[in-house]
Amino acid sequence: MKVLTLTVRICFSLVLFATGLSDFWDRTIDYAGAHGVPLPYLIIPLSGVFATLSALSILSGFKARAGAWLAILFVLPVAFVTNKFWLASDPLQMALLADDFIKDILMLGAAFAFAYFGAGQLSFDAMAMNATSTEPEKVAFSYDKFLNGYNNEVLCNDHSL
Repeated sequence: MKVLTLTVRICFSLVLFATGLSDFWDRTIDYAGAHGVPLPYLIIPLSGVFATLSALSILSGFKARAGAWLAILFVLPVAFVTNKFWLASDPLQMALLADDFIKDILMLGAAFAFAYFGAGQLSFDAMAMNATSTEPEKVAFSYDKFLNGYNNEVLCNDHSL
């Protein structure tokens, strides 16, 4: 389960990172402005910063819950402001926007899951939680135990993946 959670974090972060980087392109900024985003030359690069920081946070598992909330702040407006497939008259445009909207909804679901569950056992958050634990069996932390597991112990909290 630890490796699966890490794999999900990697996949999610790659999509989020690529999306965030595209927010610095002029064509993305122009597209957003054409779809009613106010101050697109300020808002869109700022959302790219949010997306990039959240991708790095979730990928590394460092402050992953905060990173997930940054991702939610990035993806939620994007889904409903720039991907209004229900307003498109051209069938091809409608299909493309619907695909982007569905991707954004899936991204929101993943971000909410990370906001609730955290980054899982193979993360810096888990290492930090383990290092500050007052339970005797969790205080002694070693890199070897981190890589090889703790026999399905919950490291972060009751909701850890």
